[in-house]
Amino acid sequence: MPNSFQALLEILDAPSRKTLEAACLNITLAAGQVIYEQGDPADAVYIVTAGVVEAVTFSPDGKQSRTVSRMLEGDFFGELAVFTDEARLASVRTCAASVVLRIGKDDFLRLMSTIPKLGLFFSKTLARRLHHTSTEAHHQG
Repeated sequence: MPNSFQALLEILDAPSRKTLEAACLNITLAAGQVIYEQGDPADAVYIVTAGVVEAVTFSPDGKQSRTVSRMLEGDFFGELAVFTDEARLASVRTCAASVVLRIGKDDFLRLMSTIPKLGLFFSKTLARRLHHTSTEAHHQG
């Protein structure tokens, strides 16, 4: 089964793939490096191309933390805050040496409006995440 990024690339035609790839900045990170902090402004969307990253939330006093998700190769993160124009809900840091692609907010939103299949892909991805979260909440309740 292809990872999320591979699945996205497979549905795009060659010109759309080139446009998407041109908007990506390749970033190599060491283990334990913070990509962004909870509360930061949403300025980009990220795709893991190697390694593992985790999203961690902190209590208001900063004394308690909880890992809310782990992202592996091909996983996207950061798009929710970009779509809602809200601050980051969690901090994201690397669990091991990792490589991520960064797509700046303005480029990402432009790509969403110019490549319809990209918009559909992210809509479906967010819908699946919402369904998963809703199902978990239902089973815990």
